[in-house]
Amino acid sequence: MKAALFCCALGLPLLAPAQRLVATLPPITYHVGLTKAPLYSGLDTLRQPSLLLPSQSEVVVVGRFSPRWVVVKREGFMYVTPVSKLSDYDAGDAAPLPIDADTQLITYQGVVPVAGVSQADLYARAAAWAARTGNSVRVLRPQSRFFATPPTVTSESAILTRWNGQLYTVLGQPDGSGRWQVRLWWKPFVTLIWAGGGMIALGGLLALVGRWWRTRRQRRAWN
Repeated sequence: MKAALFCCALGLPLLAPAQRLVATLPPITYHVGLTKAPLYSGLDTLRQPSLLLPSQSEVVVVGRFSPRWVVVKREGFMYVTPVSKLSDYDAGDAAPLPIDADTQLITYQGVVPVAGVSQADLYARAAAWAARTGNSVRVLRPQSRFFATPPTVTSESAILTRWNGQLYTVLGQPDGSGRWQVRLWWKPFVTLIWAGGGMIALGGLLALVGRWWRTRRQRRAWN
């Protein structure tokens, strides 16, 4: 029994570095608090940290190792750091998407404010989910923006262009019961407008070539 325990004690330090730190979540940028954040290259956090991030610096979280430790990526390498050292960390930021078990599609559950996450981080999270699904999807980014001073709400549409038309998407306003308005317009063959412009340009080019060709033939006849 003692020999088995002794072998286990010798093997644990070897197994800890063997467990590779991998990214399991879309990258989200957080900030270090008032004290430095230690970065450990392995799971043995009793040793000296590999790096120390200065206070108020940015750190990119790419995974969650435990409720108190997260996996971060810095200069191409993976580290673990305690979440207590991050001032704006929120475990709900990287919550799994609400995917329906039957249709495997995202189901709408509600809109909640997400503090501390930039627009680029939200788009990166959506693109990472679309890449993991393996389906041929297109990400549209309609926006509803609110400005506090003066109180103004503006909408920015998103356009998906196909060869046979364009899909316009506009995010409306909430109706007060937790639902949002999403307006979709499909304009068939609107892309042919560009084809018409190309045909006009081609016609002008042919007219110039024809005029040059006639002038050249006339000069040859005079000679």
